[in-house]
Amino acid sequence: MATGIVARRTGRHLSAATRAKISAANRGRKLSAVTRAKISRANTGRVLSATTRAKISAANRGRHVSAATRAKLSQSLTGRHLSAAARSKISVALTGRHPSAATRARISQALTGRHLSEVTRSKIGAALTGRHPSAATRSKISAALKGRHPSAATRSKISAALKGRHPSEATRAKISAALKGRHPSASTRAKISAALKGRHPSAATRAKISAALKGRHPSAATRSKISAALKGHHPSAATRAKISAALKGRHPSAETRAKISKALKGRHLSAETKAKISAKLKGRQLSPDTKAKISSSLKQHYAIHPRYALHLHYKRRQKYKIKKKFR
Repeated sequence: MATGIVARRTGRHLSAATRAKISAANRGRKLSAVTRAKISRANTGRVLSATTRAKISAANRGRHVSAATRAKLSQSLTGRHLSAAARSKISVALTGRHPSAATRARISQALTGRHLSEVTRSKIGAALTGRHPSAATRSKISAALKGRHPSAATRSKISAALKGRHPSEATRAKISAALKGRHPSASTRAKISAALKGRHPSAATRAKISAALKGRHPSAATRSKISAALKGHHPSAATRAKISAALKGRHPSAETRAKISKALKGRHLSAETKAKISAKLKGRQLSPDTKAKISSSLKQHYAIHPRYALHLHYKRRQKYKIKKKFR
C-alpha cells in the first residue's frame, strides 16, 4: 500500500497556492519525538538532486529564523560529529561563496565573546597546519586587519601563546624576505622603542643575537642612517658603565684596529669634545703595563715615521719654551 501511495505521488507538482495552504496548516504543529524519529529514518540515505537542492535553497532565502529556533537548532547539533566525507562535501559546497559584508558582520557579532576550548583550538591548529593561503588571500587578510588595535589583554595572550615557540629556519627566512624593504613609520618606531624600554634580554638571548649578527656587514647607507640616528644621543652614566664593563678584557684584532684607525683619520674633534675628554682623563692613573704598551707602540711609530717624531719634539719645545743649551 505504501508503495502504491509513493508511486501515485511521484511526479506530482503542487501549485504555489496548494503549497502555501499546506505550510499555513502545518504552522504551529509540534511533531512528537516518535514522529520526528520516523521522518529522520525515512530521510536517511536519501540523496537530493541538484535541482531539488537549488529549489530548497531558493525557498529558504530571505527567511529569518527566530532566536528561539536558532537556540533549538544549536542544541540539537551540539555533540554531533560529521564524518570526513560530510565535511569535505560541505567544504566543496562553500568553496567560491562570498558572504556579504552584512553576513560577515553578523557572524563576527555572533562569535564575539566565545572562548574555544583547548581541544577545539588544537583541532583547528592541526587542520590549518600545512595550508598555504594564496597571495590574494593574504592580501585580503592584511587589508582586513589594518587599523585594528588589539587590547592589552589580547596582546598579552598572544605573547603568552608564542612563548617557547621556535620557528624553523625556513620560516625565519620567509619572514625576513617579507619584511625586507618595509620602512615602518616614525610613529611605529616610537611605539616599538617604548615597548622595548626596560626589557633586559637574558645572556643566552644576547649570545644568540651576537651570533646571528656576526659576519653581517651593513651598507654605507645603513651605517650613515645609524650614525644620524645616534647623533645627539647621550647614554646615561649607568649605560656607559655597563658598556665599559662589557668591553673590558676584549682585545680587537690587528685588522679591526686598522679599520678603526682608517675610519678616524681626518676627523677633527671640536674644542668642546676635546675638553670633555681631557676632563674625563684627568686623575686617571695608568698601570705600569699600560704605560709600557703605550711607550712600545710610540717607539715603533717613531721608528717608522722619524719626521713625525721630530715634529712632536719641536712642538713640545715650543709649548714649554725649552731653549737649546749650548756648551
